[in-house]
Amino acid sequence: MHPSETQLALFAGGDLDLLDRWRVARHVGKCSVCEAAVDELREARKALRAETMQMPAGVNWDRLAAEMTGNIRVGLAAGECVATAPRHDRLGWKAAAVLAGVTLLLSTAWWLNIPHSQRQTGVVLEATQSGIQLKQDGAALMLLNRKSSSAPVYGSAPGSLRVRYVDSETNQVTINNVYAQ
Repeated sequence: MHPSETQLALFAGGDLDLLDRWRVARHVGKCSVCEAAVDELREARKALRAETMQMPAGVNWDRLAAEMTGNIRVGLAAGECVATAPRHDRLGWKAAAVLAGVTLLLSTAWWLNIPHSQRQTGVVLEATQSGIQLKQDGAALMLLNRKSSSAPVYGSAPGSLRVRYVDSETNQVTINNVYAQ
């Protein structure tokens, strides 16, 4: 497939980007029709440059240069008059939005990393080798048991716990039933 006339003209003038220039150059190297078109475009470009390089006659170049210099000075002076006020570094709404997002992320990560037992609300019953513990809103009550070798736990209903302790020296069995509301 041949490159478009626009691509060939841009290639002849050296105005294509690197990838397109490589593609068109590869095609032009293989296709004599496109190579001839590129040569014609290059010749037309040279002729156009030769015509535009000649300065028109009858122009007072010194006066034109003085006017251009004056216009440049006026433009610079006008630019200084309307110069923008110095910008103060403020956070702005974008930085506040980023800060709010980071705060939300950190607080969510903190909340998710709290141990599950600390997050529970209401009454929590827990049996260990040393006794039964009742926890509620950060406070705890522990029913201690003396020397025991094992403590099988039996849960029966929500808010109740049954634990059997066996004394290792006397082999006495202690059964504790705890009900919480």
